[in-house]
Amino acid sequence: MLSAKKTKKELKDEAKARETLEALRRGGHQGPPNKQDAKAEEWATWLTQETKKYKGEARQCVQEHESQAKVKRTNKMVKEYWSNQKQYHKKIYRAAQENGRTPSSGIQAMKEREEKLATGEQRIADTLMEHLEASAPYNMQQRDDREVGGFPWSDDSREDHVVTGPRPTITTDHLGVHKEAYLRAVYGMNNNKAPGPTRVSNEILKHMPEEFHDQLHRLMQEMWRNKHVPTNWKEGTFCLHHKKNDPTEQRTTGR
Repeated sequence: MLSAKKTKKELKDEAKARETLEALRRGGHQGPPNKQDAKAEEWATWLTQETKKYKGEARQCVQEHESQAKVKRTNKMVKEYWSNQKQYHKKIYRAAQENGRTPSSGIQAMKEREEKLATGEQRIADTLMEHLEASAPYNMQQRDDREVGGFPWSDDSREDHVVTGPRPTITTDHLGVHKEAYLRAVYGMNNNKAPGPTRVSNEILKHMPEEFHDQLHRLMQEMWRNKHVPTNWKEGTFCLHHKKNDPTEQRTTGR
């Protein structure tokens, strides 16, 4: 049987059209049998063969389109990842939670300082504390002479550069640090953030065992009751950059 595309292409040329017509008259091209003259078995056999052939072509066409769509979708995901990794991670975690999947339960193993492998929640917590205690303190060194000399709020050229006033008196005895709020705050912290002077990243804090979070939650409750925050918790590392890396621009940003 002549395909519709091939027949249409051949009939565009008059010479090809005449040649095709002569071939049909001589029986050079096989067309569908005449249902009026053909036997029922012959007609059914031909119809079954043609149906299988076109079903196979349709299936192959669908598979090709699915493959192309999958490649386009993968390329789009890769572009989104490199353009905005934070939004990409949020989208992936949100999709995983909607499908009933949860992130990893925590760190399963950690190498000790003696090059041994520590397993179990308590040993992993102890190993992490040993690594932090043995690590050298983080010192911020000046990179070049173009860095900003001071903090934006330390400019005392104006009298009202710092707004001061009495501390508002608000009764908070009925409030507290609940475990749900604590976990929501911990697991809601952004990833891929530079750690502070303690060099403990948000990812490590999220994957600590349950015993660690219980102790830290008790500490938070004690701080809330005593209205006192440890002094070293208020320390941080500030790196001041010129706005848009322009030394002539007076505005700065702290990181």
